[in-house]
Amino acid sequence: MVMFIYREAYYLSRLEPREGTEEHFKWQENMDQVRGQADIIIGKQRHGPIGNVKLSYNEDLTSSATSPATITAATTRTDLADG
Repeated sequence: MVMFIYREAYYLSRLEPREGTEEHFKWQENMDQVRGQADIIIGKQRHGPIGNVKLSYNEDLTSSATSPATITAATTRTDLADG
């Protein structure tokens, strides 16, 4: 299985414009929308589905969690544990 973690806030934070500008105001709105979110991208899996799983992410603790609906959708295949 090949998995990737993608946090848009991580990349967006490196593009912060100068404070007090219109660009900074728009950047801050975008940061507020993506802060605390992450995606697990399942890029390759021998006998299972590929796709994305949405997570909530706590940057202060470097931890993440999924909602019960996401867990159910991501584990509907019975052969996921087989390798």
